[in-house]
Amino acid sequence: MDLIETQFNDSKNIILKNLNKINIENELLKHTKKLYNNIPNFNLNSLNDKEIESIIHTLLSNTILCSKNLGKFGTQKINEIIKLHLKKLYGNLIGQIILITQNDYKNDLFNGERGILFKENSKIYALFKRENEKYKKINFNLINKYELSFATTIHKSQGSEYQHIQIIIENHPFLTKELLYTAITRARESIEIISNKEIIKNVSLKKINRDSKITEYINTLK
Repeated sequence: MDLIETQFNDSKNIILKNLNKINIENELLKHTKKLYNNIPNFNLNSLNDKEIESIIHTLLSNTILCSKNLGKFGTQKINEIIKLHLKKLYGNLIGQIILITQNDYKNDLFNGERGILFKENSKIYALFKRENEKYKKINFNLINKYELSFATTIHKSQGSEYQHIQIIIENHPFLTKELLYTAITRARESIEIISNKEIIKNVSLKKINRDSKITEYINTLK
């Protein structure tokens, strides 16, 4: 844990959960319930601007980081588990977090932007946080290039910051010290790591060999 502990000052909270002793699906459901617990609803007709901004801030300030897209602990599996859970709570699409995957100048949307899906009457709208306005609202039917974003890869998280993050670190031949550093420095306040000390120790000893094909492979984890 030395590598992790040295990246945070005393005001940051770190929790380590053993990957081998938890049920990942139950863990994700607990995470989702906690995250969505204080959100009254996603109906724009019954929410004021302050409430809407608070919901957007709460959900976009949290994320789950994974080392890869595929597999039991990959982003695709985790996003699907959370999506199905939210569907039971709110109905299809509502409350989901999405990520724009390609610039859309016509609709003023940009690659890497995350938004939340709300309902208004019979339509679904995606709302995005913007610095120069309260939020951007767009009909979800107009968005073509997107993916679910409850969880994302460590590689794709570079350049972003969150108040709270949950990182799933599993045995992976191309997960290096540099990517681990990227993951743990995304958090401003708290971090929950699902892994074990042996995996973290092994990853901490591995560095990217920039003369090999490892860098090329890491780029495919996007």
